[in-house]
Amino acid sequence: MKFKPGKIIKKFKAKNGKEVILRYPKWEDLDDLLEYINHVVKNKAKISKQTLVTREEEIKYLAEVFQKIESGDAVYLFPEVDGKVIGNSCIERKKEDALKHVGGLGIGIRKEFTNLGIGTKLVKTLLELAKKELKLKMVTLKVFSNNEIAINVYKKCGFKEVGKIPKHINYYGKYVDSIIMVKEL
Repeated sequence: MKFKPGKIIKKFKAKNGKEVILRYPKWEDLDDLLEYINHVVKNKAKISKQTLVTREEEIKYLAEVFQKIESGDAVYLFPEVDGKVIGNSCIERKKEDALKHVGGLGIGIRKEFTNLGIGTKLVKTLLELAKKELKLKMVTLKVFSNNEIAINVYKKCGFKEVGKIPKHINYYGKYVDSIIMVKEL
């Protein structure tokens, strides 16, 4: 895959009428990404990250993103609305030799942009790219059992629940189960 930072993969209208751009990351996204992650942490989004991120940590993260993409081990897409990154998503190839055909999915979208069809379009586009660019055969994910919005998006995209890990996540002092979901490509 020839990675072109910032390359637009898809444009569409969300249910609120706003144009959404799905594109590859670029270095200029750093400030938006830093604001995004700290916004979702402050708002206690259902993600495993619970502490604010420094600029240096975000620089390191973005450098790792580019390295994974360029090595052919990941696809990242950033949804953008009105020139601002509103989320982050990826499918990363598993590292173990026997699992190189499997990718792990991660996605997050600012709360004010949920229930607008963005997550579904984002996941479906990621799956297409993972199959085409990474030649993956299967994608797995774990999701908080109380994250109904995400679970519904994954089901719409063809993921099946295959298991549950009881009390897997310590969500601000309360234990929450993880649901394991899988989709064959």
